[in-house]
Parts: sequence; C-alpha cells; structure tokens
Amino acid sequence: MSPRGTKIFRDAVHNYIHVPRDICAAFIDTPIFQRLRHIEQTSMRPLYPSAHHDRFAHSLGVYHLASTAFSHICENTDTTLLPGIKLSDYTRPFEIGALMHDCGHSPFSHLFEVHYNRNGRALAFLNEQVSERFKKDYESRLEATEKRVEPAPHEVFSAAIFLKHYGQKYRDLLPGRDPELIARMITGTTYARPENIGEQCENCLVMLINGGAIDVDKLDYIIRDSWASGVNNISIDTTRLLSAMQIVKYDMSLVPGFKKSALSVIQNVVDARNYLYKVDLFSPHSPVSPRFTERCACKGLPSY
Repeated sequence: MSPRGTKIFRDAVHNYIHVPRDICAAFIDTPIFQRLRHIEQTSMRPLYPSAHHDRFAHSLGVYHLASTAFSHICENTDTTLLPGIKLSDYTRPFEIGALMHDCGHSPFSHLFEVHYNRNGRALAFLNEQVSERFKKDYESRLEATEKRVEPAPHEVFSAAIFLKHYGQKYRDLLPGRDPELIARMITGTTYARPENIGEQCENCLVMLINGGAIDVDKLDYIIRDSWASGVNNISIDTTRLLSAMQIVKYDMSLVPGFKKSALSVIQNVVDARNYLYKVDLFSPHSPVSPRFTERCACKGLPSY
C-alpha cells in the first residue's frame, strides 16, 4: 500500500479497486483522464442497449488486473532468470501503463478513430515525443509480420498524449524512470533487439498490456463487454489465470508465460474473444464492423 493510502473505486466487474492516492492525483484526477467517463466502451448500443459502460471504468479495470497479475508474476518468476534485475521495481510502471493505455481514446468508442490518423497525424504526433530508437522499433514491429499490424490510432494518440502531458508527472513519481516505456506498453512497441536482460523484461511487460495473445487490456474488455451487453459468453476464471502468470525463458529470450494450471482458462479466453467477434460486440481496430453496419441498415438503425 502507498504510504499516502489509497482511493477505493467500487467496480461492477472486479468489486473494489484500490489505487494509490498519488497515482490518482497525478493521472486519474486530471481532465484528460476524466473525459473517459463520457466515452463509451463500445459503439454497439443500437443492438445492445444495456452496454452503457465507459472507458473510465475499463481503464480502472485494466489497472486492477495489471496490479493483480504483476504481484503473481513477482511471486512465480524464477529470479535466476533476471540477474541484476529487481522485478518489483517495475510494479508502478506496469500499473501506470495499464491505467493510461486509453487516455487518448476518441469519442463514441472506435467510431471516430479513423479521423485520428488522417494524413498520418497520429504517428506524426507520437514521433514528436519519442526517441529515434523508439521510431526504429516501431517500424521494426510493422515489418516483422507479412501483413502490417499497426497499433490502433487511439493507442498512438494515447502514447503521445501521455508523453506530452504526463511525462513530467511520471518522472516526479518515479525519478530516473523513462516515460517512454509507457508509450511502448500502450502501442505494443517492443525492443526489436534488446540490449540487456532489463529490456527483455520490459518487452514482457509491453506484451502483457498490448500483446498479440492474452493481455490485461483484452481480459478486461472481454469480461466487461460481456457483462454490460448481457451476451451469454463463456466465463473466464481471472483469478486462476492471473495467479499462473510468470516470466519464463523461451528460445534464448524472456517471454510472458503461464503455469500449466491455467491451460483451460487460456482456451476460455480465446473462445470468449472469438464469441464477441461473432456477435459483433466489438472490433478493436475498426470503427464499426461490416456485419454490424449491414445489420443496422436492415433494421433502419444508425451504425454508431
């Protein structure tokens, strides 16, 4: 617990969420973060009228899952894999990255997101804030796949906004820490060529917030979107899943991993996410899915 105590938020999905007061003062109690109360989590209320949940609650939920996950990662990880690294030193950066991952989200969920990157302005804004190495790693990530998988425009904007408007607050809270790590977490930009164990460890943290498979962001929106919409989705035992998280060595590098006790839950996460795509509840990287637009047209509904 923070020496200054915590603020407690009552959440419908995760029950009580405890956030240190200094993190609240530096990040949550600011206009940029408070605006998330007015940004809906999804744009699907024409079909799911009970889905009134917002990005503010989602961000707190991701923070909560990140905080829980990291405590288990510290317990489960073999410290001999991290010579010279004190894993607990990354607790606050990881929690802040989770909390602020959507701080620049567009209005009406993903609907207006396409306007964020018109004429490449989202990436141009981010490039004004980051180092040359970050830019190279960002491009390396895009070139590493056959089909370019770019961060969503709101992720790019969120990273840039964090660096511009919260970078100094981050340095004040964590002297000596580079806020660019938070931008990496938000955009999923790992070090293309890690130079030491510390950077390998940081890559794991990036993947646990914005990764290609299971991360704390996906876990919260799968559970929260299912709860708010009322769809009869598969149940996910987050307690079992998070308690099995660890950092392991694979193919000569550090990667996030799970104990075998979480195998059944991992399959449930995959199935639950696929189910939400099937019912068109969300589409993280496009404003509105084609099937949703088609359904709205047939029912005479606006597709927003």
